[in-house]
Amino acid sequence: MRNNLVRICESVSVGMAGGFLFSLLQLPLPWMLGPLTSVALWRATTGRELEWPPLFRKMAMIVFGYTLGASFRGDTVRLIVAHLPYMLTATVLLVVFSIGLGLAVSRLVKMGRQTGIFGFIPGGFAHLMALIEGSEKLNVTTIAFMQTIRAVTVIFLVPFVTTHFLSASSSPLAMPAPQPEPHGSLFAYGLFLLVAVGGALVGKPIRLPAHFLIGPMIAIAICAASGFAVPRIPAAGVTLAQLCLGIYLGRQIDGMQIKRAPKLFACMIASSLLLVGFALGQAYWLTIQTSLPMKTAFLSTAPGGIAEMGATAMTVKADLPLVSAYHTFRLFFIMLVVVPLFQWWGKRSVKQTTSARVSCDERDRIT
Repeated sequence: MRNNLVRICESVSVGMAGGFLFSLLQLPLPWMLGPLTSVALWRATTGRELEWPPLFRKMAMIVFGYTLGASFRGDTVRLIVAHLPYMLTATVLLVVFSIGLGLAVSRLVKMGRQTGIFGFIPGGFAHLMALIEGSEKLNVTTIAFMQTIRAVTVIFLVPFVTTHFLSASSSPLAMPAPQPEPHGSLFAYGLFLLVAVGGALVGKPIRLPAHFLIGPMIAIAICAASGFAVPRIPAAGVTLAQLCLGIYLGRQIDGMQIKRAPKLFACMIASSLLLVGFALGQAYWLTIQTSLPMKTAFLSTAPGGIAEMGATAMTVKADLPLVSAYHTFRLFFIMLVVVPLFQWWGKRSVKQTTSARVSCDERDRIT
């Protein structure tokens, strides 16, 4: 117990050092990317195993979900409905391109096609891993490694590109991200935090993807869109949530696995860059079709997580509700359509292979 506490304190110290350094260097998302980098480097150079309780990540997800949901308002729903065809088109194109990259990587490094595909599907890492756990045909360890490298590459690249290269111009058709109520009583904070936690708890039994993030977001968004004055999470609270998530992500990077599979690592970096480039192309198409600002369009189509892209949207003052809606739609589409479809394909392939073997055995006995 004492050793765990020491390792947790070590994680906090290393993570905060990274956050302060990235802040001094004025890098994007310093309190998420800084801890991610410092924790990963610390583990790789010292060989020490840091501790980070899953509860801390869950609490961070609830804070992000609360913040994303609080940005909604009544007329946000109408804008989201108007964008549904674009959400579907962008999601399908990104999924198809990701499948193509997964197949290409699987051929280059000589792995199973389905392992390559699942290693590239851009959505719901934790939920995806839970769905494929125990599959005999999939290399779950390799998929986790591929997903981690893809996610970390995107998390670093997208905020940098958005902050330094994309136009800050706005559009008459895109609403500015609404600001929640800046102040709130202790009662109001307590009440809406209970609503957010309730959304997370309800999300689990109904199998909501990423329920610790999506559940609070939906619950708070309903309250905000209904006209309730949802108080804003203080900046210190958002920073603390970013620190918790950054430390968690840094612990996911396995330096030894990178050394064991340098070719796969290089392929994943290159393919992730192509994936981000494809998202940029989609974003440009969206700006033409909808007149969205480029930063909002890019963050909406970027192949990153809801929390990370939402945090970037807050930093660059993009349309936070719309960015959240695009990513939520993609997550549901992947979890409810794409993953079940590939699971069915995998089971069908196994049945066909088994039937072929049985037929061969019967022919051998006859002859």
